[in-house]
Amino acid sequence: SGDEGLVTGSNDYVTDKPASNEYDINTASGEVAAVPSNDFRPTGCAISDDGTRLIEIGRDDDLISQFNLSNPFEISSASFQKSIAAQDPGPEGIAFNPDGTKMYECGNSGDKIYQSTLSTGYDIGTASFDKSINAQGGNSSGVEISSDGTRLYESDFGNDTISQSSLSTPFDIGTASFQKSKPSRDLEPTDIEVSTDGTKFYEIGRDRQLIRQFNLSTPFDIGTASLEQSLNSADSFPTGISFNPDGTRLYESRRGRNEIVQFNVGKPIRWE
Repeated sequence: SGDEGLVTGSNDYVTDKPASNEYDINTASGEVAAVPSNDFRPTGCAISDDGTRLIEIGRDDDLISQFNLSNPFEISSASFQKSIAAQDPGPEGIAFNPDGTKMYECGNSGDKIYQSTLSTGYDIGTASFDKSINAQGGNSSGVEISSDGTRLYESDFGNDTISQSSLSTPFDIGTASFQKSKPSRDLEPTDIEVSTDGTKFYEIGRDRQLIRQFNLSTPFDIGTASLEQSLNSADSFPTGISFNPDGTRLYESRRGRNEIVQFNVGKPIRWE
């Protein structure tokens, strides 16, 4: 299959990785917590930079939902707060800029990327729609923005591709210029994610139910991606993926089980 290094997250220690192993899904623990979705068909998720907000998008009720986390980054402490209508009648993906004042959505009914401004970071109740642009493919399924706002990424469920655009004005999709695309590793990609430093890229998909981790030899450039390893989703229809800023928490939305799950990333080294 080409998915060498398949892991299930059951190892207690890491013996062949450096001590700093954040963003390394090989060190992901088993599922440590789950929260029921607020939508019967969750399609994406995001976590605030301070870990106090979990955001979900779903296409059963076509809503974006917000949860409060009383214990930052721990979804076991989640309590539902509010919902707003998604911009697309077939919402699929969601992403934010680092301070949560820009929100990005994608959907495969309009096949567009949507941008909104939040007057209070990560508070969806303060969102005001800004603009939209056409998606690169015909079945938009995931959206991601680089930490510096100069790259926009999209996954296409129908054409099995990942695309990259440059933004001449950071975080403004109205200035997007298409750069390149590559075939997705999964025949039905549902979301993408990029690490804060741009050296790691992730895809999740329905066909093989895997999270795949790639190294980017040139940061933020998907044209330099090489597959490193994969992690089992353990769901029949995984739909979304998100990391916290330092890469020590991984969140996944699951349409099959109607839930969002959390993995802890990074394990102690056992020197031998």
